[in-house]
Amino acid sequence: MCFIRNVRNLVNIVNADVVGGCKPDGTQLGFGRYGTKSLRAGHLSYRAIEAARRAIIGQFNRTMNGKFRRNGKIWVRLLADLPITGKPTEVRMGRGKGNPTGWIARVSTGR
Repeated sequence: MCFIRNVRNLVNIVNADVVGGCKPDGTQLGFGRYGTKSLRAGHLSYRAIEAARRAIIGQFNRTMNGKFRRNGKIWVRLLADLPITGKPTEVRMGRGKGNPTGWIARVSTGR
């Protein structure tokens, strides 16, 4: 069930970087028999996505006595496409935005 918040100023909606709400797409399995579902909205780094993929493969491989690595398939339908920038420590204010330090993916609830 999606709830729309009462907003008085439209500019705040346009400029806000809000992760959340309900997304009707992506809630059904597209491939395979099993899937994961997010309980909360938030951000996932590219390292967390890769660690989850490796953990799932390792768990299935232990369960199926090594057959998953040869015959199993896993689809990761989540792409970390938002760059995160940061400045080095002890750098003065100003002089533009920092260099990209990593990538994250926005994840909404129930997806």
